[in-house]
Amino acid sequence: MATHEKRRFSRVSFHAPARLVDAGGHGREVEILDLSMRGALVRLSDGSSPQGALCDPQSRWTLEFSLSEEDRICMEVQPAHWHEQEVGLRCERIDLDSMVHLRSLLEANLGDVDLVNRELMQLVS
Repeated sequence: MATHEKRRFSRVSFHAPARLVDAGGHGREVEILDLSMRGALVRLSDGSSPQGALCDPQSRWTLEFSLSEEDRICMEVQPAHWHEQEVGLRCERIDLDSMVHLRSLLEANLGDVDLVNRELMQLVS
């Protein structure tokens, strides 16, 4: 499934600190490695391997990171795959402001507004 998603949605390399928060409010520090309209690939900052809920595709997390002092992206995610210190996260829900910021980030990094628009339309339909 993850391989198919990589083909349908362009990923951009994006390195930034982020936080994964579980339903109980407990957080894990992560580093984002790449982003797409459909999710993110993150590495656990403490160098540990994912375990417990981070290896449960039914668990829900919130991925939070800042683009600037004013602009943040928050998305509800579920683990899709994991290997060593990395976890692939599938975006299940994102608020409108976060989607606008994510879209702008992808447009700037891909340099192809039409491609981002097509991917957004795939996601919505």
